[in-house]
Amino acid sequence: MVAAIAVVVAPILTGQSLWHRDLVLLTFPLKRVLRERLLAGQLGLWNPLMGLGRPLLGMVQPAALYPLDVLMLLPVPLGLNLFLAAHLFILAFGARAWARRIGASDDGAALSGLVIALSGYVVAMLDGNGAYMVGAAWVPWALAFAADARDATGWARASVIARLGLALAATVIAGDPQATHLSLGLCALQALGRGDRRAIGRSLALLAAGAALAGLIAAAQLVPALEAARLGRPGGVDPDDAAHFALHPARLLELAWARPFGEPLDFAHWWHRALDRPGEEIAYPSLFGSLYLGLATPLLALAALTRRRRELRLLGLCAVVLAVIAVGRHAPLWDPFFRWVPGVGLFRYPEKYVFPLSLCLAALAGCGLDAALAAPRRAALVGAGAVALLGLGALAAARSGAPIVAWLSHGASGVDVTAAAAQLARQGRVALALGVACLAPVALVAAGWLAPSRLPRLLVAIVAVDLALAAFHLLDWVPGPRLRERSPIVDDLRAEAGQTIAPIRLYRSPETLLTLPGGDPIAQTRGPLVPDVGMEDGVNHVEAYDYFHTDGESALWAAFSGRLPTLMRITATRFALLPDRGDGDPPPGLARVMSYPGLGASLMEVEGDAPRVYLAQHTIPVGGLADGARAIAAPGFRPGVDAVVEGEARETDGACALDRFSPEAVDLHCDAAAPGWAILADAPAPGWRARVDGREAPIAVANLALRAIPVPAGRSTVELRYRPPYFAAALLASGLGLALAAALEAMARRRRAMAS
Repeated sequence: MVAAIAVVVAPILTGQSLWHRDLVLLTFPLKRVLRERLLAGQLGLWNPLMGLGRPLLGMVQPAALYPLDVLMLLPVPLGLNLFLAAHLFILAFGARAWARRIGASDDGAALSGLVIALSGYVVAMLDGNGAYMVGAAWVPWALAFAADARDATGWARASVIARLGLALAATVIAGDPQATHLSLGLCALQALGRGDRRAIGRSLALLAAGAALAGLIAAAQLVPALEAARLGRPGGVDPDDAAHFALHPARLLELAWARPFGEPLDFAHWWHRALDRPGEEIAYPSLFGSLYLGLATPLLALAALTRRRRELRLLGLCAVVLAVIAVGRHAPLWDPFFRWVPGVGLFRYPEKYVFPLSLCLAALAGCGLDAALAAPRRAALVGAGAVALLGLGALAAARSGAPIVAWLSHGASGVDVTAAAAQLARQGRVALALGVACLAPVALVAAGWLAPSRLPRLLVAIVAVDLALAAFHLLDWVPGPRLRERSPIVDDLRAEAGQTIAPIRLYRSPETLLTLPGGDPIAQTRGPLVPDVGMEDGVNHVEAYDYFHTDGESALWAAFSGRLPTLMRITATRFALLPDRGDGDPPPGLARVMSYPGLGASLMEVEGDAPRVYLAQHTIPVGGLADGARAIAAPGFRPGVDAVVEGEARETDGACALDRFSPEAVDLHCDAAAPGWAILADAPAPGWRARVDGREAPIAVANLALRAIPVPAGRSTVELRYRPPYFAAALLASGLGLALAAALEAMARRRRAMAS
């Protein structure tokens, strides 16, 4: 198990790096920002480099309090990649421990760990969305500790609570609350399959106690996260948005058949993208590139169900339900599941339920290995039938591949039917060969030509080779130094901006597609400064690539739709990277600074002032977002001079200037002829506190989404400091939770030692 995983991630040690999709667009930039904070000996609480500012701790995904972040202190990108790879081993050993608890032998448990760690979905997550994979790595550990609840008595129950609390807390602190939700759901279902009502009740009670302890341990992360969710997702997740990235039902074939729809990392030849008709409600490509679990895994999972254990059959039923949920609105279960199951409405994308589906099938496969060993003749007959079906499938793919592709892709343009049919036929032959390889040792044992004791390790080895070869097609390695390359646009921005206290703010819409000639994938991502690439180099994308958008920020963007220069002046955004217009002239209100002919874009600078801080000479008091949107969009509004404020009207003259700007500390001074409002073009999130001349002062909302601080007449100094709300109490709660978990585990160990 360890050797197979190590071989797959070995390129990290040769200087290679993962880089795909959200990993390079969001995860790596956020982690690099966090790394700089850790190297400076600071906690990462606020991030001024996304949008108008984001709660770095509250966003959860950066995992600012996660102990394994220490790996990121290694050089970039080695530390980032080792951080991700380490969680493959955490996941594998967790699945191994869980499989042992539900009855698998040592070899079967090793198979379970191998299957889930090198499953197509997990490997694709590793390369495309590291944050989700990191949190998910702790799910099987929670299941393993929850499985101990059935037989725990006396002080052993304290150990169950402590370990379960730590595992559940790790899913949150590692950056993925959805993994916590999945853990709780799977643990509860597992309890229902264990023994009589009394045993079920005991298991559920211990699960509830472990969940309560996890909440205490993770309080320092949970409290800021709940506040951020209230700000950034005040209405929860939109059901239509949540339903995106659903599996086409045909893709379930990938669970046992590697790459039937083309090469996932070669989008030009990944023809499954045409499975959903353009224009339909669900017309999204896959979130990740594979579902493959190894050819033998589904058959071994079915073999486990012959053991007639309620726990395993419940696990099989759970796998079926998860498969139906993963296809989203292609089946009738998604909408009621999303709307009525507690907690589900907080998360998006049906396809993410492929992970617990894979985990359930991996655990069943581990138990099924022992069932196959117990009845090798029956296993050989079933395997022969499966190989025969594979042969028929391979024959159908060879003879009728083109009609199959045309039918599944709905005749979509851009699909090379001939090439796709050839890929389908080729993978059919590969699946058939693998089927024969898996069947051979079982048949030899059934015939008495091979010792039964050798069968488990032979099958594990075959599965390891199968999954490792499939993983190589899913990981797109690039030389590590490429991830440290800086876009030339960053240097141009720095040269034009000169010496600035605050980060350089750039408008560059995430929806704008800019491409460089040559097709170099790294250059295509880093060169055009796709949001949020450049964050690690100090570039603040005012329109960030993330899910966090406050009502005020959304209202501000809507108020100036089509009036980009005014929006830039209000948000202190001096520069914009825009596609070149056909007439060659810059848009009104913008001046061209630099042209990038190969990119088909230009760097523009807004005409007029775009101050990060100013003293409002004229303020317009409003009572909410609707009034504010009308007032700020009025023709007479003057950015950098006027302000729409949710507070009293003040007229004054004078100026304000920045003295210091750091993520959680901003200092400025003002000279005002009369009491007025200092306007800072940053988000006014809870947790920011202001002191004016050493005295507490309120922070009001200005211009729909900015900060306003009242200042007196004359010269004044303003200090703004950030700490998430209730952060000190949350840190104390986390410390108490860790101390309680340690005490429970120590007491349980002491009692065990005394008993022995």
